[in-house]
Amino acid sequence: MRTTWFARGIGFLLLIWGALFFGSFLSFFLISPTGDGFTRGLNRVVVFLAAQTTALIVGVLVRRLTHSRTRLVSERVYFLSRLPVMAAVVEVALFTLVLLVFWAVE
Repeated sequence: MRTTWFARGIGFLLLIWGALFFGSFLSFFLISPTGDGFTRGLNRVVVFLAAQTTALIVGVLVRRLTHSRTRLVSERVYFLSRLPVMAAVVEVALFTLVLLVFWAVE
């Protein structure tokens, strides 16, 4: 199947999603914590959550675009369009599990 402009656009959006998703994890190492007392390091959490939210919006957009136009993309691109939403579900599940473990320890 010939690559269409639509499939290239989806590939570009997937690259943006990957940069936002993995860049949010790197933000913990690249940004130094600021603040005093209880709020020390909160700037890193805010950057992480902002990048994850933006990545989720891009991921849902990719999934929505490819779900309604399956004839314009190959099977590989269609499968890759599921990756952002699946990664978000796994990430939320892991964070929920960690929070439940910390809650149960107390």
